[in-house]
Amino acid sequence: MDPPVLRPDRGGPPPLRRLTAGHVHSVQTAGHPKGNHGSPAVRQLIVKTPQTSLRTANLDDADSITDLHTLARTAYYQAGGLRDVEPASRDARSRRRQSWLRAIQSGDRTVLCAEREGELVGILSMGPPHEAEFDATTAGQLYQIHVHPSIWGQGIGSCLHAAFVQFLRDASLVTGVLEAWERNSRAQAFYARHGWKPDGHRRPGPGKRNYVRMRLTLIPGV
Repeated sequence: MDPPVLRPDRGGPPPLRRLTAGHVHSVQTAGHPKGNHGSPAVRQLIVKTPQTSLRTANLDDADSITDLHTLARTAYYQAGGLRDVEPASRDARSRRRQSWLRAIQSGDRTVLCAEREGELVGILSMGPPHEAEFDATTAGQLYQIHVHPSIWGQGIGSCLHAAFVQFLRDASLVTGVLEAWERNSRAQAFYARHGWKPDGHRRPGPGKRNYVRMRLTLIPGV
């Protein structure tokens, strides 16, 4: 069953049943070539838990991914007190959709979809680091994790994060890097619980607030 298109302009997020995510117990990859930046370009990746499955995104997922991203983005901007941004506007949605299409088709990025009972409930985008100061042979970047706001706190984000850690380990990378909006305290707390720490680097973000950069250090063989 195709995942539904989630439309924020039609009465808010559709309700989903409360489910509890299990632990990642299998990761299967098919085709694991090195990308242009030295990180793996995963062509097919499947992760299964008792309630949640992850799979590599394809072009048919672009609309559903864009709509879920819009819902999550709107929720955390509003929670951070930023109400003059229009992430659901037609132009903004079009730009976001094009960005996801580029990511899905990229040779050195991986986009995963999290599903429960055939419904898209989360997305993960990852690949080589943006900043030149990071060595792509030792570091990977978590570009985005988004979960449907109606089921925040049910373990889907942790499942996606586990897939990112596995992505690092599969490529023998020891450092993860990401950016979180300064007012998105929920995201920063989530990453802190998973071992991430701010590294002191900031850059301007929406609402005259910065993006905070965080790092994750893995211990080889652990």
